Amino acid sequence: MAGRWDHYFLTVLENDPPVKMPDLEAHFPNSAIRLLEKKQELVETDRALQAQKEEFRVKMESLKERQEELELKEKELKNSIIRFDKFLTEDAGKRNRAREKAAREQEIAGRKDAEAAALREEVSLLRREKELLKQQLEACDPFVQYLERVLAWTGQFQEVPELLARFGGLVATQALLLGREQARRREVELERLRLHQCVEERGDEILQHNNQLAQLRTQLERARARTLKWEARWTRIQNTAAQKTLLLGQIKMASFSLFQLVRSHMNRPPQVPLEDTEGQLDKVQQYVKDLSDILADLRSGRLGPPTAAT
Repeated sequence: MAGRWDHYFLTVLENDPPVKMPDLEAHFPNSAIRLLEKKQELVETDRALQAQKEEFRVKMESLKERQEELELKEKELKNSIIRFDKFLTEDAGKRNRAREKAAREQEIAGRKDAEAAALREEVSLLRREKELLKQQLEACDPFVQYLERVLAWTGQFQEVPELLARFGGLVATQALLLGREQARRREVELERLRLHQCVEERGDEILQHNNQLAQLRTQLERARARTLKWEARWTRIQNTAAQKTLLLGQIKMASFSLFQLVRSHMNRPPQVPLEDTEGQLDKVQQYVKDLSDILADLRSGRLGPPTAAT
């Protein structure tokens, strides 16, 4: 606050400098007079300051009143602006509604015009159709007369529509029968195709089976050839086995005879089973070895006359 006052006083002093007192030093050179002059300057300065303060207070009050008036006017202006905006908004809404109503009415009028044009076009089409039907009716007069003569000739029907209904029923029945016939033909054709396909499939299966049969026959011939080969080999094996069995029997008989011969020369013949050919040969070998040792001793003179072997 003091800063603002200082700024104000400086501004006032710069704009309105205090009145300069006349120079009295020339008339009163003493210091008392200068002091009185200074006091007078202070008094006048104080008066000027008080006057300026009063003037500032008055100006401040006036500014405050002016500010209050401006705030009041601003508030009134804001209210006026708000009311004006509300008025503009309402007026814009009314204008928009009016425009929308006019647009709707214009759209309705356009649709009505389009409907009227469509109706006029439809009336024109109906008139042309009426004229065409009239021409067709005139062209059908001979047929009508013919139907009336047929009606009179048959004597079964009372009116032409009844005759036409009967004819229409017959035509519908004919169309139904034709449809059924076509359906049966399609079914027959479908069955023929199925039969042809089945025949082809069975032919393929038969061909495949024939190929398999040929392969199996080839395998059978090969198996028979291998069987004959193995049968011949088995026969040779059997013959060889029989020969070896015969030879073995002969060897066993010879071994047994030789063993019997050896036993007849022994004082205490060994007891060896009949089937033990190896045991018999071992005894024969032992006997021959003993005889060989005895013969060697006799030749060397280490033994006396030979004696019977034990």
